[in-house]
Amino acid sequence: MKHVMQISLLTIGSRGDVQPYLALAKGLQQAGHDVRLVTHELFRQFVTEHGVDFAPLAGDPEALLKSDVGQRMMCADSKLKAAREYIKALDPIAIPCAQDALDGCRDAEVLLCASSAYVYGEALGEYLNVPLIHLSIYPLAPSRLQSGPLATPWPSWATKLDLLRGLWLHQKVILDLQALVFRTQTNRFRQEVFGLPPRPRTFGLKTFSKQGHTWLYAYSSQISPRPADWSPRQHVTGWWFQDDAPHWQPPTSLVEFLDNGPPPIYIGFGSMFTPDRERLAGCVIDALRQSGQRGVLAKGWGLLDPKNVPDNCYLLDTAPHDWLFPKMAAIIHHGGAGTTGAGARAGVPNLAVPFAFDQPFWGRALHTAGMAPPPIAAKQLTADKLSTAMRTMIDDANMRRRAAVLGANIRAEDGVQNAVDIIERTLSAISGTNRRPQPVPIPG
Repeated sequence: MKHVMQISLLTIGSRGDVQPYLALAKGLQQAGHDVRLVTHELFRQFVTEHGVDFAPLAGDPEALLKSDVGQRMMCADSKLKAAREYIKALDPIAIPCAQDALDGCRDAEVLLCASSAYVYGEALGEYLNVPLIHLSIYPLAPSRLQSGPLATPWPSWATKLDLLRGLWLHQKVILDLQALVFRTQTNRFRQEVFGLPPRPRTFGLKTFSKQGHTWLYAYSSQISPRPADWSPRQHVTGWWFQDDAPHWQPPTSLVEFLDNGPPPIYIGFGSMFTPDRERLAGCVIDALRQSGQRGVLAKGWGLLDPKNVPDNCYLLDTAPHDWLFPKMAAIIHHGGAGTTGAGARAGVPNLAVPFAFDQPFWGRALHTAGMAPPPIAAKQLTADKLSTAMRTMIDDANMRRRAAVLGANIRAEDGVQNAVDIIERTLSAISGTNRRPQPVPIPG
């Protein structure tokens, strides 16, 4: 008889950092396990209305991105400056977040941790002495065959020469710099909350080795192929989609807009928020006019909310991607991992307008896969560039055929079930998962 496990799944960030893990939590529940999703209070209703147990974490990602420090982070002209602003934003909640994470995971037999919460999951795994499996919505393990999502791409000549193990070393340096930048903050909560010693100065690449932890990557190899030099513990499962369409009713005005003309182009930037929003909204509306296309504009967290909406546009509060995207002629988004997956699954051309984080990586991946024009950075977006990309996505028959084929392949994948199977196989191979030692009491 299969052992029913008490699983805690920890993630931090925006909705795109929560939604795929909610899908995995539901898949694990359907497999018979008890699952709790530990994330920000902002997402309590989103999680509980799907029947998943919830525990809160300190911090409000929407308020963070809209704050002064959040805007400085988004507008920083270098990754180092952005990281410094991010540290400033997180510093007041680092210890409360660690305390909340411990409360939400204290009774877990198994800990699943998103890469966005890596240092918290690492500390919890050590303190609770339970099996730890890492989850990520983008590739993290260094490879000689693939540029990392957080690194600036190498030129083609450098990639071919592979100097000093080129791409592998590049990604290692990025991870080690991250570990160094966050080390003081990380070690403070490790000591004060968990009573643990400081972590190493480097990221610790043994976690990606054959003897390291299991990693599950929630995306499709159709868009970002799994590097052949990864260890067998690195698994690309397919995207973890949380579909809401069966329970959602569209507003009459949206249905009428879709019915009263050719398929429109979707434009939405999700949780992104910058002071430049009026210029971006103007670029989008002008590009639709120049290209002669209709558009569905998704407000997201307030980035697309123009004062005057022309007749060829529909201003959308919210709609499930699985319902909306297949009805679009093309999709333009910020390049978040989850939106990239939903757009690719729809089988129509996608264009990424990346702002930060892993978004440029996904924009390049879509273009390399043949279903998108080259990404256009948000800071460099103009109406002319966007209208040209719109015409390409509508008129390029090869791109549309390629997008349709990739969409069909992605729809045939079952990323959640693949992940559940790997989790169960991994844990069945670990002795002593049915009973775990009690953690050492916290000093003081």
